[in-house]
Amino acid sequence: MIVLYKIMKNIKSKFFFNDENTTAFFTMARYSIDSNVEFFNTDILNNEFIISDPENNSEEYQCELNKFIDLYCYSKKILNTLKKFFRTIKYKKYKKYQMDTDLYFNDLSKFPSYQKITILENNTLYTFRLSDLIVIMVDSLSTTEGLFPIPKKSKNPYTNIYFSVFNLYNIYFALLNSTFHIPLLINKFYLSGFSIKIFLNSFFPHLKDICIKKFITEGTITEKYGYIENMFFDYRKEINWSYLPSKNTMIYSEIQNYCNKLNKSLYNYLMYKYSNNNWTKDKYNDLAIDMIKKFTEDYPELIYRSRSLPSMSLRRRSINRRITNTPPPPPPTISPPPIPRINNREVDRGVQRRALQELVQEIDLSLINSNAVDPFLPSRQLRRTPSRF
Repeated sequence: MIVLYKIMKNIKSKFFFNDENTTAFFTMARYSIDSNVEFFNTDILNNEFIISDPENNSEEYQCELNKFIDLYCYSKKILNTLKKFFRTIKYKKYKKYQMDTDLYFNDLSKFPSYQKITILENNTLYTFRLSDLIVIMVDSLSTTEGLFPIPKKSKNPYTNIYFSVFNLYNIYFALLNSTFHIPLLINKFYLSGFSIKIFLNSFFPHLKDICIKKFITEGTITEKYGYIENMFFDYRKEINWSYLPSKNTMIYSEIQNYCNKLNKSLYNYLMYKYSNNNWTKDKYNDLAIDMIKKFTEDYPELIYRSRSLPSMSLRRRSINRRITNTPPPPPPTISPPPIPRINNREVDRGVQRRALQELVQEIDLSLINSNAVDPFLPSRQLRRTPSRF
């Protein structure tokens, strides 16, 4: 603003006479801390101190206002010319990266100027084709680890250093003026102010779907087969308890064959399982079930079927036991025979004691509990064969 103020003060005589009072205007311009555009809006267009009474002298007010507008526009034109001149001098001092081709080694001179951009990074000028920058930005924003999105900022392919934020804006505005279509990820990154945290927080559901698509095309065979086994387990009732062989029992080509045949059904299963879009979950679930059923019908030699299905009675018992939480019934007990009563008046104590001993010897304790004799013996034993002499 100081440079603009000095320019307006030096060319004041072109628009105002010497006797005209412009002290208040130049005082505001000297101590203004706003930008040039804000100064034009607040101190010229909406300035009520340009003339004393604008309501009664509308023509005089408009004529006076036009003088200040012309002064500002002429001064701003001179300032822009000076900036362009100094920018040209600076560009001549910068180093130019000696690469006259795009990333596919096509000569850049073959392409029109609206398909190219020159970027200043670390006092060095780099010329790119906009289509190459689109590929770099989309790949960096769609970076994943497994099924988790981890977007990153774009890097300069020649220096492996992140692009500055102002250069990201320059690239986006250059794409607007070109004939290239701006991808959705780049547009959303621009709406996030080129901030990775805001971008991930605002557009996580869309990034999650991209992760699933990228996993289907770029995931390893072993990881895919692990999710395929989970898919067969989740849909075990729909496919009559069919299952796949373990990957430890197969070679790489056999695992790859399973993944190629179940690739589309795996995509639908992962979209149903991990997508954040609840509107399409049921659709992908139905598609996954239909495809896995068709696979079991078309390739019965590639799957195994359970010989015996879990019986309903066992299931009901386990369910009832879980619901009621009742312990199992106790084992049956064998009660000993009743002890006959002895007339103490007729038999003396010695006779009574001998009768009780005989009664105890007659009782077979093995019927009650064989462990009562020896607690370290099992309850049931097989008879051993006689020893040879």
